[in-house]
Amino acid sequence: MSSYKNRKPPEYTEEQLQKAIELASKGEPYKVIIDEALLESEYEFWLYRQHYPDFNISFEQARQEGLEHLADGLMTAHNEFTDVQRARLKSDNAKWLLSKRKPTIYGDKVDIHVSQTIDIGAALAEARSRALPQSTDANQKVVDVIDVGLKKLDAIKNSTSDGSSEE
Repeated sequence: MSSYKNRKPPEYTEEQLQKAIELASKGEPYKVIIDEALLESEYEFWLYRQHYPDFNISFEQARQEGLEHLADGLMTAHNEFTDVQRARLKSDNAKWLLSKRKPTIYGDKVDIHVSQTIDIGAALAEARSRALPQSTDANQKVVDVIDVGLKKLDAIKNSTSDGSSEE
């Protein structure tokens, strides 16, 4: 089996290649590009692209531009068809294709990835110093709060409403 690199690429005219790029930039499917630019076959065109990397880069850029053209066409898809279901089908297919070919722009998945670490030690130390200020006054007392729980709180509330107090 021979490698595609050993095989001679087909000869295309400049007009055929420009037509292929023009159709690609309009968002036409690969098969339409092959047929309308009068290229031999998908494989032969692929072979040509492998042998001529400059053309391949131009063609891929045109294909990317064609996706943007397709995205812009979503705004007017409702004008193309009188049947709402057909317009919706075309719109849904275009959205699906865009989400697969350009997932970073048109994809459904939102990726929120935080790779930065934050040291909150300084902020906590400052907060502690504000909450419990260091005082030179010996008469100042710090009151420690203990969670008594809801049942005990209800018991205290009931006993104070009866007139007795717990101390």
